[in-house]
Amino acid sequence: MMYFRHNIMRQGQDALIKDISFSLENKLIGLFEAPTGLGKTDAALSGVLEFAKENKKKIFFITPKNTQHKIVIEAVRDINKKYDADFKIVDLVAKNNLCIDPFLYGLGPEFYELCEKKIHKQMCLPYLNAIGKGPLKNIVITKFLAEYKQVLHSNEFREECQKHDICPYVASILVAKNADIVVCDVNYIFVSKIRQNLFNAMGIELEDCVFIFDEAHNLPSRLRTILSESLSVKQINYARKEFERCPKENLYDITDFLETLEYLFEKQKEGLVDENYFDKFFKETEIIDSLITAGNFIIENDKKKPYLFKIASFMVSWLNDKKVKTRYKKQDIISIKGLDPSFLSNIVFEDCFGAILMSATFSPMQMYADILGIKNPYIRQYESPFPKENKLVMYFDDVTTKYEERKESLPNISKIVLDTINKVSGNIAVFFPSYDILESVYLRVSEKTIKKIYFQKKNMTVQETKKLIEGFKKNKVGFGSVLFAVVGGSFSEGVDYPGDDLIGILMVGFPFPEPDFEMNALIKFYDDQNKSGWNYAYLYPTVSKVVQACGRGIRSETDKAFILLLDNRFGWSKYKPLFPLDYNITKFEQKKFSEFLSKM
Repeated sequence: MMYFRHNIMRQGQDALIKDISFSLENKLIGLFEAPTGLGKTDAALSGVLEFAKENKKKIFFITPKNTQHKIVIEAVRDINKKYDADFKIVDLVAKNNLCIDPFLYGLGPEFYELCEKKIHKQMCLPYLNAIGKGPLKNIVITKFLAEYKQVLHSNEFREECQKHDICPYVASILVAKNADIVVCDVNYIFVSKIRQNLFNAMGIELEDCVFIFDEAHNLPSRLRTILSESLSVKQINYARKEFERCPKENLYDITDFLETLEYLFEKQKEGLVDENYFDKFFKETEIIDSLITAGNFIIENDKKKPYLFKIASFMVSWLNDKKVKTRYKKQDIISIKGLDPSFLSNIVFEDCFGAILMSATFSPMQMYADILGIKNPYIRQYESPFPKENKLVMYFDDVTTKYEERKESLPNISKIVLDTINKVSGNIAVFFPSYDILESVYLRVSEKTIKKIYFQKKNMTVQETKKLIEGFKKNKVGFGSVLFAVVGGSFSEGVDYPGDDLIGILMVGFPFPEPDFEMNALIKFYDDQNKSGWNYAYLYPTVSKVVQACGRGIRSETDKAFILLLDNRFGWSKYKPLFPLDYNITKFEQKKFSEFLSKM
């Protein structure tokens, strides 16, 4: 039986569902590139639910977006209602976002140490209730689990747990044990310690799981981040001051170690750092034990995450997994950067019962299979189900953001941006490759348009980002407004602009990163494997960011949007094939552009 919550399938959904089923039944890892709006979430659930039910496997839907968590929850609710089914689902999020302690809820990294301390001292009643050791023993948690039959998003689940005064995180793990579907982030699956703790609590192994990875084009960078660590001279200095305040009885003295570490950091020149530079210095286990013990003292007294823990984490990362990392110093920071995502993904894809990976920007797909170490990929691409005439994609051949030609092109780029936002009514987004180019264009156009310009600043908080997006969307009536944002940030990938929230996109150049130690190491890493390091590390990820940003404008079959690409390189034959099937990139023609606008 196929579980599909809607009455009518969109074009391409049936093919995607069949291909998902085929890949699972034939023990292949499915990689599926489907444009936004095809309905990947519904197709994935339909293709996997019956398969997992028949084989008695647990489904993990992995996605970083909180909005996507809600979509999955709603989809399962609708399926249960339509088919009178009883699929159980749990939404796992970070522990600090579930906590019902008003003093700890929402804290950053320091939350985890404070939480553990409170648990260790048996001062957290919700936790004691959740594990059956509160005043009423097992009565509270047993009653909660017996009565819990809902399909709830994490926020709703937290509220429900608050009513019973039980720890939502522990309760969510208990519910997950009997759930059919678990919605969670990448860390739950690829950080081995987190995965093992979760799987032990649920009584399962990788072979008991079927995985659905949403926005899978981000998986390589997320896995490299998991493998990475950094430490600065300033942090070592702070750690020395922390240790000076700690009681020294029964504590291995690491004063000399910290002083020597600071000296070695300052002595090391900028550039690549030899992988054996700290080896002998880091191998004394007493040092790590002392760092952790002293760090716990700082937590108890300062209620914050200690820098002593940061050093311990850096030491462990330095000694482990050397062949898949590079090390370099820039300014006063030494960074350990992961290079090979397959070091983490191999074990998951080889041992799981099944997995499908989905994205709207997944080209070239064989590259992703190579990078993630997928030996048995089943690769499929799908065209957009939306009318082709709803999207116009054109490029300008007389401008570029190439470094050696950028200064000459910026006045013309600014003129194109200004003419477009002044002549076209409605909300328009302009995406830039860097803050420098954004600011340069902004200074040239801001006083020559009556439209309000919302522009992304460096290091914006979540609240600031949300407020800016809300303002941009609300100010769409009449002439509309303009969004200036940088490619690769939350504005170009993490936000949808449906309907008339966004009618046009201007992509200013290619957001190629500046080559640095990490990029050069990544290029060499893949070149040494007889793969095109330049393409794998530099070109393909850049095009993926462009497509993500350009995909913000059309989210349904009724949306219409134009995409103007401000760089002659978009017309180059080596770049065009890297774009999705539904991109028909042509040279800019004013007549064609005007005709499209007249039909919007």
